[in-house]
Amino acid sequence: MDDPLFVRSLKRPLWLTQCEPGGFELHSVNEETASERKALRSAALLVAVFTIVIGIAGLISPDSVTTVRRLYFATPVELFAAGAVRIAMGVVVILCASASRAPKTLRVLGAVMCMQALAATLLGPGRARAVLEWETMQGTALLRVGAAVALVTGGFIAFALSGHRPYRTAKRRGPLPRHR
Repeated sequence: MDDPLFVRSLKRPLWLTQCEPGGFELHSVNEETASERKALRSAALLVAVFTIVIGIAGLISPDSVTTVRRLYFATPVELFAAGAVRIAMGVVVILCASASRAPKTLRVLGAVMCMQALAATLLGPGRARAVLEWETMQGTALLRVGAAVALVTGGFIAFALSGHRPYRTAKRRGPLPRHR
């Protein structure tokens, strides 16, 4: 990196561009526009709200949510469409995780969403219906537990996205100074 315009003093590589005769601007190598970040954050908040609504509906009326789930397990096309929506939701959560309060946790939640979609899709509609029927036979308590997990997950996603990632200071090495 012998380029004098390349700045290595920060964690992110930066470069300078000439904006006017005699003037320069500093840019990040992986800079996103503010509108892209805002759109991604809005999409992730929409995922959180959708998950919260599903959780509340499942707590209030588990049978109605089971009926909707039966509808999208009816044919392979509907199952694949639901899987594509779940994968999209997971990818959105993963992409917006870096600007959240809990980036590692959101990445894990997004990966779990994607894996749920892949598992249901790979197992096929017959196996997915069998799992749904088993859940239904266990009673509404199990369905409500699943709904509570969805509600808590959606709430956590909304919480993590509602604030900015805290600024990290350098780690202190050695003992803390004593104040007298």
